[in-house]
Amino acid sequence: GPLVVQHVLQPHWVVSDLMLQQHQFVQLVLVL
Repeated sequence: GPLVVQHVLQPHWVVSDLMLQQHQFVQLVLVL
């Protein structure tokens, strides 16, 4: 995701990154 400083300036990017990471994690679990 964006840089930490950009996260502070754009909090909604944090939510986007967390959702993306969660989606990738779910995909990994489904593969396993």
